[in-house]
Amino acid sequence: MKKLNLGSGTECLDDWINIDNSFNARLAKSPRLRYLLFKLNFLSKKHYDVDWADHIHKIMIHDVSKKLPFDNESIDYIYSSHLIEHLNKEVGEKLLQECFRVLKKGGLFR
Repeated sequence: MKKLNLGSGTECLDDWINIDNSFNARLAKSPRLRYLLFKLNFLSKKHYDVDWADHIHKIMIHDVSKKLPFDNESIDYIYSSHLIEHLNKEVGEKLLQECFRVLKKGGLFR
């Protein structure tokens, strides 16, 4: 069973494909650069203190304005919370089309 969590942030769900493309998620892949940006005051303490270490290996970095990297009707469940409202109308509509493309018949999208 394939389950997709779009815009996961640090809320990674076990046994789910967690997708995030936030600046912090991408930066977490480069701890030294993250530290340097913090020391140079380009990254706030609030953002630096987020503990991505336990999560980053569970996150697929992917830009949801692009085609989702899954076959048609290959996902059983799609979950997204606090993502779509951050997208412009065009990108949001394309993402919803992509979600329904990859969702299996009878699958659930929340």
